[in-house]
Amino acid sequence: MGKFPGASQAVYEAAIRGDFHQINALVAAGANLNGLNSNGDTLLQEMVFWLAEDQSQLCGEILRLLLQLGADPNILGDEGSSALTAAMLCMDSELLGILLSAGADPNQPKGLCESDSFYDWAELDYCYNVWMRDNEEFELMSPPEEPTDADQVSEESYLDYLDRMAVKYGVRRPDHLFLLRSYGAKSAHEIKG
Repeated sequence: MGKFPGASQAVYEAAIRGDFHQINALVAAGANLNGLNSNGDTLLQEMVFWLAEDQSQLCGEILRLLLQLGADPNILGDEGSSALTAAMLCMDSELLGILLSAGADPNQPKGLCESDSFYDWAELDYCYNVWMRDNEEFELMSPPEEPTDADQVSEESYLDYLDRMAVKYGVRRPDHLFLLRSYGAKSAHEIKG
């Protein structure tokens, strides 16, 4: 993790400690919640990665406080990623939901490639992490059963297929993808119309 300028680093450290009083005091004194660190990442982006890994009961409350105090969930880092990107990569539906309900745009962050949307990346990341990386028994980046023609009619039908396969094979369900769709996340194909 890179260092944040000025009091922003102190806000980050106070958030890691769960020190709500210190966060409020630093922001009241003018700490910037929307700057980038020396690696070009946003404060919220770094916090979401840390919070998703920490898994304490205060994680959601810390994120809500930062948003309430003015942290913008749509600020992009140098590589076009945001706090939403961090929550998606962690497949953390709670933090993703907090960001989306605070106004994070699910179509703003970049996709993995120029031709991909953010949602395309989220779906690819899910398939890779759930079907390939985390399961030695599966050799492909997709469920062991091919989707039917009906499963490929729309993004919703394909997502339903992924969910059915997750239930059938006892792997992590794509809840975060359903959440992104419920907030209007689109595939590159849908965006191009």
